[in-house]
Amino acid sequence: MTMWLLFFFLSTTVDATTNPPWNKSEYETMQNLTNIMDLYLTLKKDDGYDVYNYMNLEDAEEAEDLGAMHLVYTDYTVCSLFYYDKTGDYELWLYNKPDEVASPCELLLALLWDKSTHVYYTKNCTDIK
Repeated sequence: MTMWLLFFFLSTTVDATTNPPWNKSEYETMQNLTNIMDLYLTLKKDDGYDVYNYMNLEDAEEAEDLGAMHLVYTDYTVCSLFYYDKTGDYELWLYNKPDEVASPCELLLALLWDKSTHVYYTKNCTDIK
């Protein structure tokens, strides 16, 4: 069992580092499909937490509750990985333009998520704070 888990981890990690999603041909198409919507993100804490651990999402135009995004992992400098409770999907946030080296969040996502990955970004998203 241990060997199988080690093999699974290594094969998943190698795939995530050698075949990042943004190097795939459909990435260029996906960037044009991204629409921009206004959201209200409200930081919240679950009981027992001393820090904020999820965001409540609300559509700003429709005033519609869109669920919550729970923080799974962050290194505070490169990336954050969130779990969207309404759909059961993960969302990866990179704080800078991706390069050839997979971030810790991408490696974790590869271990947690066995479904296809879609990459979205907007060309005008250049604000870095």
